[in-house]
Amino acid sequence: MDTDKIASTHLGKKSFGSEVYNPSLLVAVPREENRKQYGISEDRRAGGYEGRLFNDSNLSDIPQESQIDTDLTSYSPIALSPQNNHTSIPPYLQPSDMLPHPNPLPQGEGACKDSPSTDNSLPSCPPAFLPSGLPFEGFDIWHAYEFSCMTENGVPVTRLMKMKYQCDNEFLVESKSLKLYLNSFNMMKFGKNIEECLSICKKMIEKDLSELLKTTVEINFLDNNSEQVKIFADFENIMNFVDENKLQITEFKENPNILQTEETKEVKEYRLKFDSLRSNCRVTHQPDFGDVFIYYKSKKHIKEDSLVKYLTSFRFEYHFHEECCEMIFKRLSDILNEKDELMVCALYTRRGGIDICPIRWKLEGWRAESGKLKVESGKLSNFQLSTFNFQPYDIQNSINCLLNLKTLARNGIKQ
Repeated sequence: MDTDKIASTHLGKKSFGSEVYNPSLLVAVPREENRKQYGISEDRRAGGYEGRLFNDSNLSDIPQESQIDTDLTSYSPIALSPQNNHTSIPPYLQPSDMLPHPNPLPQGEGACKDSPSTDNSLPSCPPAFLPSGLPFEGFDIWHAYEFSCMTENGVPVTRLMKMKYQCDNEFLVESKSLKLYLNSFNMMKFGKNIEECLSICKKMIEKDLSELLKTTVEINFLDNNSEQVKIFADFENIMNFVDENKLQITEFKENPNILQTEETKEVKEYRLKFDSLRSNCRVTHQPDFGDVFIYYKSKKHIKEDSLVKYLTSFRFEYHFHEECCEMIFKRLSDILNEKDELMVCALYTRRGGIDICPIRWKLEGWRAESGKLKVESGKLSNFQLSTFNFQPYDIQNSINCLLNLKTLARNGIKQ
């Protein structure tokens, strides 16, 4: 991918992006290119998967471009229509260029029974219906802390926007383009009151991003009254298992050969937190910082000092957050046994008012369904956010809280 081209495109738009609603600011990046670099297979043909579709039957009240009293064409500095010179660059895609796939959502038997039907949110389908050929399941969770717009009376509305979509689609959204796109709502007026304003914006954003990424994208707006939960609270800092005085780290480019394992007599569970992940943005080359949470269940023990060295080796890597999470998952999966359970979650700190929290897992008997984990061999605890309990299903509950769009789920002071 020509990241210099992306950088020059985005960094040249500082005077645009906050005057008028403009979905052409969004840029989709193919996942496949980077996945090939570290050996993640994705045979979409195996299960007939052509992408998850959104249902636009409840979007009829979204203002169309013709209804907005502004000439949108003058605010499309990176529009990638057939009329410009960028159409030869595959990664640069905009919503109007990305038509939905022709296959409909499952109907009747085997359809998504838990899809929301009354809250105007977009339906989610379990991966069981959409086999992707990936070695993991997971979601990309985003928090945009500076979303703002106005009501028809000019009353300002500011919220934290939480967004999620599954990782088995073809594309991810480039974060700088998302920021510019969300900023394009700042001076727009929607709805007679705050509730109606946010409802309209929710539908517009879900529609634009679902079309762009060819998958179901769901969002929700949080305020100071929203539930806040600390997740992965029982994960222990990996440095507690390492003698830092004896630790010598010399490699700062990702190298899976650093990782070392040893056999144990029985299957054990490990919950580890590394709070010093540092990688770099592929577009701007700015540093990104985050906390990594690793759970695995295996007869193999990954030596903690080698894991610290490996995670530190990302300091000179240039990848998107999602790619780093998947790379860590793949490298750990390669050194564990085939049927071992594994989860990797990276909670990045915000930059430019946005953070990205990718999570990938391979957990026996678990699957994502309508944005929640379910244990097929049993039932989850009767779990309420107000009486949060990490036992006995701490991993599931933590993931469910992260996937819950009504909850701000974080861990530690940096988030």
